[in-house]
Amino acid sequence: MIRMNPRNRRRATLGAGTLMAGLLATGCATLNESECRNADWRTIGFEDGARGASASIIGEHREACADHGIAPDLAAYRQGRNEGLRQYCRAQNGFRLGERGAAYNGVCPADVEAEFQAAYEAGKRLHDASSRVRYTQSRIRNKELQLSQLKRTRQSKQAQLVSPGVSAARRAELLAETLEAARDQGAIEKEIDALKRELEEQREQLAQVKESSPYR
Repeated sequence: MIRMNPRNRRRATLGAGTLMAGLLATGCATLNESECRNADWRTIGFEDGARGASASIIGEHREACADHGIAPDLAAYRQGRNEGLRQYCRAQNGFRLGERGAAYNGVCPADVEAEFQAAYEAGKRLHDASSRVRYTQSRIRNKELQLSQLKRTRQSKQAQLVSPGVSAARRAELLAETLEAARDQGAIEKEIDALKRELEEQREQLAQVKESSPYR
């Protein structure tokens, strides 16, 4: 296992973590001149590996440092990255990645790939089952909001229907609109009932996935 002193870890975190976030957001170089000149390439490699970065990231580091006439220490970087990947490619981490719905980029070494992939897929099943529950809950809430609005509209039309001074023609229109609102209300109530049954099934499936998972 690689040992890093606090200064190196801080430098690597800045170089391979915060600056990578900046790269994704702004398209900036992965490392600036100072970081290239003072880089601990083994530590940077470890940090890249530990977060599951693709092997192609070294090309971006190389390009960033080439602007300052500096070349990465590829041997040290690869050594560090391989050690970092051993941290990243643990089964429990694979499960957590899948559970969060995060992508896996196929970076794990062959000797641990199968176990990591199995754990990742188990986490992904849990993520998918949870997502289905949340989605159905959201649909139910939306339908209930529609139903609430429809009830208010129907009540308003019913009140207008019995108001004095309403013409016969308008009263006929209000009656038709009230009946239509009643039909729509009945249809939405049926949809909500069906969604609630679906939600119950999905919750049972989620419970089964949780119970069967060996990684929780």
